[in-house]
Amino acid sequence: MSRYRVFEPKTSEGPSAEARFVRDAFTKWAVLFPFVWLVRHGLWLSGLIVFLAWIGLGLLAEIKGLALAGAVLPILLGCLIALEGPSLRARKLQRAGFEERAVVEADDEDEAAILYGASAGAATVTRETPRPPPFVGRPASAASSLLDTPRRVS
Repeated sequence: MSRYRVFEPKTSEGPSAEARFVRDAFTKWAVLFPFVWLVRHGLWLSGLIVFLAWIGLGLLAEIKGLALAGAVLPILLGCLIALEGPSLRARKLQRAGFEERAVVEADDEDEAAILYGASAGAATVTRETPRPPPFVGRPASAASSLLDTPRRVS
């Protein structure tokens, strides 16, 4: 199961047809083709920057002694996009006037939409957080720590 972040327009009340679902998980296609994945999701500027960085890292492999770095760094760049890509999508939606309304765990986006729509009539259950037991003992002074030695009072 994956976690889906649900974004709604700020003007909507409750679940609506304009809801956007962002899967908050590692994306394998973003590792292989990070710039294509970014452009596919409408992140044009990020896609262009990653494409130029990808080319620059490829040219880095041509320099003598840096072939390993030129091979490994594009993969690491893809891993970074695969991990942070959903966050970039979420920030794009927030800039477009959407706000995060819920988080749903589901197998796919359709199931997430069904679960989110069904949760509209559900009552929220709140639990009272348990309070810690009262402190019994001598209160610590302001200068006491684990390494302080007790002082004798004469």
